[in-house]
Amino acid sequence: MGCRARRPQDELVRIARTDGGQLAVGRAWPGRGAWLCTASVEACLDMALRRKALGRALRGDLATDATGRLSGYLAERARL
Repeated sequence: MGCRARRPQDELVRIARTDGGQLAVGRAWPGRGAWLCTASVEACLDMALRRKALGRALRGDLATDATGRLSGYLAERARL
């Protein structure tokens, strides 16, 4: 979504919006989702946020702290 690159599904991470406007990572979350590439997940997320593509893709308002928490989670996950 952020970098608009096409990749195999195993190279993507799914972001879903919960009912409260928070963001959840994982393929099992119900509802509308958006995909970020894992090759450069932080850069892909940054591009998506700058273009305001994440809110549009998820078709809803996000909680004010949702993107910051998502960024921290993805950065921690990338270190593992």
